[in-house]
Amino acid sequence: MSRVIENDPNVIGSIAAWQNILNGCGYLPGLVITGEMDNATIGTTKNFQEDVGLSQTGEVTLETWRAGLKHAKLPGWSNVTPSIQPLNTIVLSGTGRAMQWFKKQFGLEVHRSIRGTPFTIDLLTAISMQETGYIWINLYEDLPVAELLKLCVGDTLDAPNRNAFPKDKAELLAETNGDAMFSIAREALESIAPHNSDYRSAARNPDKFCRGFGIFQYDLQFFRVNPKYFLEKRWYNFNDCLEQCVQELESALKKVYGSGKSTLSDEEMVYVTIAYNRGSVNFSKKFKQGYKDRSGKFYGEYIWEYLQLAKSIP
Repeated sequence: MSRVIENDPNVIGSIAAWQNILNGCGYLPGLVITGEMDNATIGTTKNFQEDVGLSQTGEVTLETWRAGLKHAKLPGWSNVTPSIQPLNTIVLSGTGRAMQWFKKQFGLEVHRSIRGTPFTIDLLTAISMQETGYIWINLYEDLPVAELLKLCVGDTLDAPNRNAFPKDKAELLAETNGDAMFSIAREALESIAPHNSDYRSAARNPDKFCRGFGIFQYDLQFFRVNPKYFLEKRWYNFNDCLEQCVQELESALKKVYGSGKSTLSDEEMVYVTIAYNRGSVNFSKKFKQGYKDRSGKFYGEYIWEYLQLAKSIP
């Protein structure tokens, strides 16, 4: 096969070349070289345009093309345009395979639950990946679904790193049925610890316990208004987790856009999900909102990337 290099700053190259350039610039998740201006490519193009100070149109203008050529590339990147991968022969990444499993395993329940809402299975897939994917991506091929769901727990942060109830063990124990809840939350931490090094460290402290429960992470701050979910370990059941997630998304939707909105763009879904995560949204901050991880990346940025990847997976 002959080498094809498209690096003329005066001529916009092929879509495949542009997808390769974006991958070289380090945008994650990496784009599949489809040769088509699909949703994932449009979304990543908008992110690139924002980062270099261009209008976020999602279109590869000459100005965008030139900026891509000039942008620093990852070590080992090649400017040889890769061969196009037909959709039916694409080999999915580990994250892609996990998302495909989620869709196949829970797709029917999700479609039933979101009927009549502006939410999509791709959004629910993205949320599950962001909230607990770091846990179940390593377990779904080996464990029965019922066992996997039990292990979808997390968040052991105490005050001063947590402001919501319960800030610490003492505050939980002071609540009605708090002693029973602490036992359950502590048991949850001990169950996930063998599968995750961070939780193994937390489990060594007898005062530590989990606050997030379920594949979509229903937070223990809601124990006061919905104690049965936690005390009856309803996160063991996917439909119960899904019901709570959709209810929270609908509440976030009203906060962000009011009542009566029946459709959402991808960008609007991300803003709703940011409100779902942090209780509110600030449009001026775009996707740099919600929980920020150790790398400095925000919850909203992850949701956008996972949403685009989910949309590319049947």
